[in-house]
Amino acid sequence: MPNAKTDVPEWAKSVFESENYTPDKFQMQALLHLDRLRLALINASSEKKSFFKRKKPQSQISGAYIYGPVGRGKTYVMDVLAQSLEDRIAIKRVHFHEFMISVHDFLHAHRKKETGKAGADTSLLAFAEQLSRDVRLLCFDEFHVTNVADAMILSRLFTALFAEGISVILTSNWEPDNLYEGGLQRVRFLPFIDLIKSRCIVIPMLGDEDYRKRALENKERYFLANKTSKKALTKIFSELTGNASPQPLQIVVKGRAQTYPHFSKSVLRVSFDTLFDQPLGAEDYLALASQAHTVLLEGIPVLDDSLRNEVKRFMTFVDVMYDKKRTLIIEAEKPALSLYSGTEYAFEFERTVSRLLQMQDRNWPDNKES
Repeated sequence: MPNAKTDVPEWAKSVFESENYTPDKFQMQALLHLDRLRLALINASSEKKSFFKRKKPQSQISGAYIYGPVGRGKTYVMDVLAQSLEDRIAIKRVHFHEFMISVHDFLHAHRKKETGKAGADTSLLAFAEQLSRDVRLLCFDEFHVTNVADAMILSRLFTALFAEGISVILTSNWEPDNLYEGGLQRVRFLPFIDLIKSRCIVIPMLGDEDYRKRALENKERYFLANKTSKKALTKIFSELTGNASPQPLQIVVKGRAQTYPHFSKSVLRVSFDTLFDQPLGAEDYLALASQAHTVLLEGIPVLDDSLRNEVKRFMTFVDVMYDKKRTLIIEAEKPALSLYSGTEYAFEFERTVSRLLQMQDRNWPDNKES
């Protein structure tokens, strides 16, 4: 880690000084790359103001794509840039899945308004034109594509956004070439990858230190339900997300859409009933784990044979979280060793208990015992 803040752009220094924070070398490199985008945004904004008629910026730098493992500070550097520009240009911060819901809603309404005459390209252009009236920079956190309906229109959508002078910043755990890997009709998604690589600054953040994991060091990960446990979960959620406002997370698996309202920066807070009172399976939990690095699961009751379906889903969920090396923070009525009082799954639940105990280790997921 560098010894001074002198290697970061001037516009970022005040943020670090106010927080008494020293960025690591990967964060500094990312900020230096983002300096190019910031300059392009400022120049484009000046060009626009210098004409009575709106002029679309012509810069070929249309955004930045920041990728790397969880907890490396990708969202943080994006926020620092946005903070430095908020008095100069119109910025919209939105979770990608929420944004795509608004896109599909607009397309449906626009086609209906045009009595079915408007094709997808025309509707996407109309959406971008409308958005450009109020937004200059879109910030997408936790960008990942799992929905085939989204995948099929992203290239045309972002082409329209760029044409209207809207820039984008995306943070993701996946490098561009690995997006939507194995997805249906992926060949039709590939032009989007090419567009991102040609129009955005691609910035890897591959540092060794997981700052999110460091935030969990010496913190409990299994809480017995009482009058203070909810407050403890709220505090952990705030610390892991930097006090960011929760956004809805939508997961679509085989046409089934599930929406989880309390999500931010790859951290999900969800109740036992929400996850296990409905017929979800391994595919649903795998899709959830692809989005959520940390899950705060609250309200686990004493499990017995009257909750056979819920117990089975809970065991599947814990297996998925364990296999994917995700962090699981729990609030339950009983300790893990006493959580299940039934007989039907007594043998199978022993593995679940073992995994729950291992996932409470402060070194999880780096401890390799199984």
